Amino acid sequence: MTFVNLGLAGLVGYVASGRRARQSEARAARSAAVTELRVALRALRDVARRWGRSPGVLDEDVRAAVTEWDQVLELHRHRLPHEMSAALRSVRSAAGEVFGISVLAYVLPQFEEAPLVERDETWQDLLVEYVGYVLAHLGRWGDGDHRAGSDVLDFDRWRQRRSAACGEAS
Repeated sequence: MTFVNLGLAGLVGYVASGRRARQSEARAARSAAVTELRVALRALRDVARRWGRSPGVLDEDVRAAVTEWDQVLELHRHRLPHEMSAALRSVRSAAGEVFGISVLAYVLPQFEEAPLVERDETWQDLLVEYVGYVLAHLGRWGDGDHRAGSDVLDFDRWRQRRSAACGEAS
């Protein structure tokens, strides 16, 4: 009977240590994904904030930041909760509202030489504000707050809620 108990205890320990190792690996992968996503989002926000306001930001800088964001998102999207993934994908839509179709050159090469749209400070500020909102949720989710990954809004719903809270027309 003692050998059976020892065998069962060993098996339970083996299974538990494997589960802990997998959980540890998953946490490390999530942490790395969050770090890379946040770096790319901050770069995009910085370009959006400075575009048209700082002579040092060129159309190529905008395209590079949007392309980098999209590549990092595609690399890590499978690790994200559905709502977080949708919100992060909607950053691309918000960037399209600000910069125009030419930011899709990484997907549709025919737009590579298309000029960016005329600058609209309202949309530009909305993108900057939305990226800050998403960064906050992404950081909280990465720190283990699972609700932050599911209560984040995509750009359109965020803008509607923001407009309603401010008493604006959307």
